[in-house]
Amino acid sequence: MSCNLGGEKSLVISPASKMFPLNELSQFFCNRQLCNHCLRVANYAAFLARILGLMEDEETTIYLAGFFHDIGKIRVGETILCKPSSLTTLEREIVEKHPVCGALVLRGLGLKGPLLSLVLHHHEHFDGNGYPARLSGEGIPVGARILGVADAYDAMTSPRSYRRVLSPEEAIDELKRCKGTQFDPVVVEAFVDSHPYLTRHTGQRCLVG
Repeated sequence: MSCNLGGEKSLVISPASKMFPLNELSQFFCNRQLCNHCLRVANYAAFLARILGLMEDEETTIYLAGFFHDIGKIRVGETILCKPSSLTTLEREIVEKHPVCGALVLRGLGLKGPLLSLVLHHHEHFDGNGYPARLSGEGIPVGARILGVADAYDAMTSPRSYRRVLSPEEAIDELKRCKGTQFDPVVVEAFVDSHPYLTRHTGQRCLVG
């Protein structure tokens, strides 16, 4: 199953969806927490791409996709993203549109090709139960599988309004628990094996203080 960006604008519910791409890009760079999360994910993902033997141009694309993977959350809005309690069904549906929104923003900025595909599919699950297109296994672009692991690790080990921060050890255990279901087992093993070096040399880099 593929996800056609051509008809996805109707999925955007937030009033912020009426923004122009350059305005959304500006808001993205002004959101310190979101931007720093994306930078850490980009660093993790590019390092993993190198470990897994991907070509240099693929590593570059994965880095850029990692940096912009959550730009679509600008269209979701802080009220939902920072909600301290459980999301309603409608709110969760809105949040799950952020990969589509992100790809649309980037396309509006003139970007195209694999970069958009990686942003669009970074929340697909290895077992096919992710979103937005319910891709599975090797049907998910390898860069998106890498981003999924990098994104999950950083999200689990970073402050969130709706849950406590997990320790690196707890986050690693969760990645292991979900390999083969949510995550590509090969990517998880690469992350786990390189974790001490990877987090020491890439995880603390921030764009803004």
